[in-house]
Amino acid sequence: MQLYIPLSAVEVSKAVFFDLDGTLIDHSSAARFARKVTFAKFAEEIEVSQNEFAQLWQARNSLYYNRYANGDIEMDEYRRMVASAVADNNSALCREVYHAYYDAYRSSWVAFPDAKPCLHELHNSYYLGVLSNGDEQHVWEKLERTGIASYFTCAVSSRDMKCAKPRRGIFSIACKAAGFEPSECVYVGDNYHDDCLGAFSAGMKSILLKRNDRPEPIGKITPSVSSLTEIPPILKGMQCTTSV
Repeated sequence: MQLYIPLSAVEVSKAVFFDLDGTLIDHSSAARFARKVTFAKFAEEIEVSQNEFAQLWQARNSLYYNRYANGDIEMDEYRRMVASAVADNNSALCREVYHAYYDAYRSSWVAFPDAKPCLHELHNSYYLGVLSNGDEQHVWEKLERTGIASYFTCAVSSRDMKCAKPRRGIFSIACKAAGFEPSECVYVGDNYHDDCLGAFSAGMKSILLKRNDRPEPIGKITPSVSSLTEIPPILKGMQCTTSV
């Protein structure tokens, strides 16, 4: 059922942090396009179907990116391990495959249509930051290329801090970097476990973004929205729905 939760406590919030991929930036579409381009370019070297290639790439990317975000491996090792799914540990071919993928991925970065309207409405009233599992340079590059960098004062990188979401430490670092107490900060993300529960464990408020009606185990403490344009009214003390 749906429960309407008054968010009067959120009215005193002073800082809003956003997740990057899946929240502000359409990572999935860019990655899907990049996989298609990469498969087409290296079809003769890849010994699996396009669907199998996509599944292998996604699985290895998820596994090794988490290790990279935590500081366990370096970028070159992460890229080699992802590409080796189809390049058989041939170092030269791995580099070529991943570079082709990344070039196509980078060319396809776009902000979601609801990102700019939300940020434009918030940026004069709240301190805005990004907290991502990527490295800081990569985060700022994405923000710049998608035209939303000017809205943000800081970008906190799990990779640079060697502390990936959902560990509470990275959320605490973000609050400290902004100069606010966790209770004064809100985190907006599309992953209930990594974003919402991670932020809550650090004492922050959190809001779950549910794009495309993706099911999430939403708790009473976590309001949900289907669009970023719903965030400003919530921060002004309006209500939203959450499942119980």
